[in-house]
Parts: sequence; structure tokens; C-alpha cells
Amino acid sequence: MAFYRVTAKTRFGSGSNVIEQGMSVEVASSYHPAPQGKEIVAAFQQKYGRDPQRAGGTGSSRLLIEKLG
Repeated sequence: MAFYRVTAKTRFGSGSNVIEQGMSVEVASSYHPAPQGKEIVAAFQQKYGRDPQRAGGTGSSRLLIEKLG
């Protein structure tokens, strides 16, 4: 299993569901996670209480996924 850091490249969303540029989460996965993957959405919800999928930011143009280690 590998660890990945997912970072917002730009600010996106509206209202109380805004993902700010630079917000990041770490996820563990046995495969390279997709930007719209459930583990990424769950990690943002757990850490920030915000849903990147509803904010329209689950594309690779908005989220940078880097393998750690």
C-alpha cells in the first residue's frame, strides 16, 4: 500500500463548500487514486468538512496527486 498527497491546485467551489488552493490531504491506496476517487472525497470531508466533488473539483486540472516516499 502506498501513500499519496492530494493538493488543490486552484480555489474552487462556492458558499461554505470552497476548497482553497493549497489544501491537501493524505490517502493510503494500493493503486494510484483517481481525482474523483471515494478515498480522496472522504479525506477532504474528514479533514475540512468540504466535498470536492460537489465543489466541481475532482478533475486532474484542479487536484494534484503525488506519491509519497
